Amino acid sequence: MPAEATGIVQIINEVGVVTAALAFSAWLVVYLLKGFERERTQWLTKDDLADQELRLLMKESNQALTGVLKETNSTLLEMKIAITKLEESINKGQR
Repeated sequence: MPAEATGIVQIINEVGVVTAALAFSAWLVVYLLKGFERERTQWLTKDDLADQELRLLMKESNQALTGVLKETNSTLLEMKIAITKLEESINKGQR
């Protein structure tokens, strides 16, 4: 066994297995918390992008709906005028 490895084993024996296990556990908790934080940040960023795209889609959809409603109102007005003219011509024809 190399001298360095023997030194590490000696240090662990001197410090104690319990202390080494506690130190490793603490490191693992910190490591996992940082990983969870990175994951949350990624999800929030992805969620923000999805929200922006949804807002844009809703805006475009509302604009299209407004255009359709304007065209429908225009068509209904034209139909009202045509029906009024038809009614007038029918009334003139009956006299």
